[in-house]
Amino acid sequence: MKKMTVKLILISIITMVISSVIPNIIWKLFGEGTPREANIEPGWILLAAILTVTASVTIYSIIINKVIVQRVRILNDSTKKVINGDYDMTIVDKHRDELSELSNSFNEMTNALQQNEYVSKNFIRNFSHEYKTPLSTIKGYAELIQDEDHLSKDTKEYLEIIVDESNRLSQLSYNMLLISQIDHQIIIPKEDELNITEELRKVIQMKQLMFEKKDLSFELDVLDLQVKTNQSLIYQAFSNIIDNAIKYTLNNQTIHIKFTHVGNHLKMVFSNPTKQTDLDESQLFNIFYTNQRHTTKSNGIGLSLVKKIIEKLGGQVNAKVDAQSFKLTLDLPINKINQ
Repeated sequence: MKKMTVKLILISIITMVISSVIPNIIWKLFGEGTPREANIEPGWILLAAILTVTASVTIYSIIINKVIVQRVRILNDSTKKVINGDYDMTIVDKHRDELSELSNSFNEMTNALQQNEYVSKNFIRNFSHEYKTPLSTIKGYAELIQDEDHLSKDTKEYLEIIVDESNRLSQLSYNMLLISQIDHQIIIPKEDELNITEELRKVIQMKQLMFEKKDLSFELDVLDLQVKTNQSLIYQAFSNIIDNAIKYTLNNQTIHIKFTHVGNHLKMVFSNPTKQTDLDESQLFNIFYTNQRHTTKSNGIGLSLVKKIIEKLGGQVNAKVDAQSFKLTLDLPINKINQ
């Protein structure tokens, strides 16, 4: 027989024994003679029954709460903490039954999660480092050779390709590392105080050389909002969005950005004229998805990373492609700071 079943049977027996004693205690306190000799009024019988049931239920509830409910509650609270990314959890349960076995299994699980998280982070970090080192070397030598005189036109083109592809692979490595970190980070800090519009302006300013080469301009219809969120992730999301817009906007065109604030949500819409009007909207946010007919310089990670960031911050991302433009909409819950 299961240990927990035995405990429940014992609790029931103890409760019944105590319940059978309670009427006699009540009679001794309030009655006269013996119950057989006395003419007991119905009101006393009802009172005794009520007190007996109340005492029995109370005793049974107290014991059950101590033996089962409190332990289940501890397990439930600890599980919620693990779901939120706190793997440093250990449950101390000195009982010897099925619930204690479950607690021990829970402790083994958290230990395994801690080890897996450590191994995963270390592998990704080491791989990224080892990957970037030879890549930087290749790029460095290619740039040195570019400075040589009397190079043929074809050689210069080949060297330029090597440098460009090295930059692309380096960015790919960085993005993959960032995606992995975001995927493994369940708890995202959101305590940075910032002006979200200023973060956008910083990104646009950093991309000035890129959009000036294509004679692009920006039309901003934005709000100055002081909020609490994760600054580095917001900056990264804006950087990827602006990169994507500049890369695929036609020359001499305007990129439109509009912010609207409703309740505790900020809606951000980025739209730009584009030649990529045949994109598959259902695949846009899939990692490595690209339209190779229009570009060979994209690794297909930018929008995927944006979606992961915004969703980790509790928001949603949608994209719409029509015959003339590409529109990206971000719906982000924000904690506004009163100024």
